[in-house]
Amino acid sequence: MKKAILVSLFSVPCMLAAQSVLYTDDFESYADGDMIAQSNGEHWSTWSADPGGSEDAPISSAFAQSGVNSLGIISTSATNGGPADLLLKLGNKTSGVYNLTFSLYIPTGNGGYFNLQHYEDVSIAQYAIELSLPANGTVMATTGATAQNIGTYPHDAWFNVSMDINLGTMTSSLTIADNAAYTWASNTSSNVATLNNQIGCIDFFAYGGGTDLGTMYIDDLTYTDNTSVGVTETVGTVLGAYPNPTRDAITVTLAAPLSISATVQLRDVTGSLVSAPLKVDGSKINADLRSVPAGVYFLRVSDGTVQAVHRLVKN
Repeated sequence: MKKAILVSLFSVPCMLAAQSVLYTDDFESYADGDMIAQSNGEHWSTWSADPGGSEDAPISSAFAQSGVNSLGIISTSATNGGPADLLLKLGNKTSGVYNLTFSLYIPTGNGGYFNLQHYEDVSIAQYAIELSLPANGTVMATTGATAQNIGTYPHDAWFNVSMDINLGTMTSSLTIADNAAYTWASNTSSNVATLNNQIGCIDFFAYGGGTDLGTMYIDDLTYTDNTSVGVTETVGTVLGAYPNPTRDAITVTLAAPLSISATVQLRDVTGSLVSAPLKVDGSKINADLRSVPAGVYFLRVSDGTVQAVHRLVKN
């Protein structure tokens, strides 16, 4: 279900960024119990290409970040995982810059798992990156032969996931909850030697690590083509951005408050993600730039179908 939350954001006259929301869903347009791949075959499928079968995932009203619905990825076997094995189609992209954001909820005593496939046809089975979220609260990332601990996640609370793929520079980054961004090369594979610089689909598999059940809920998902986002700003309305330039921090006041599912990121002039503290308080965003080098940066706000970028200067 497509959303339009922020009507306008920034007022500085500038170039318009060529961004395109390819798919966004808060799952409010479905009924509780609807199977997502069967209901929306344009964007979803299953590992065995059997929408409506045992691998399909149901809409659930058990938990929701916004509205009343989310998407449940629930296992019945702790040892083997499954049966839910759901695919989000990304379009077999071989060029461009893309962002995928969604929120997850994992109840205490359970875990979760998802991976990025290089191809929509998963019979080829080339894993670009695997993310395991076992019940102990750690986040394990696998892009090669060895899994790495890249942080922690909370139970019984919604947390954000943001994945950025730049197929031009072959650089990718992933942010989960409050952890620092994890980066890898977009042409890597965790299970084969052949390198393919392509993104095909996300596989949400109901798996908790082999000991615990996999129970994971997904809400407020947005997939965006950000190919031109690197060095441009969007047009709109901002009530204030002060001080800009700055030596330490900038507070941006928006015309409307952000929703709970909004994502805010800082990028440099190449479009690469920059790690810096960003605090959102309703309609205000505080960007702490003390730890970043002097230069030009872009604050990117993503909230439903609205994508906005604002230029910041650090002296």
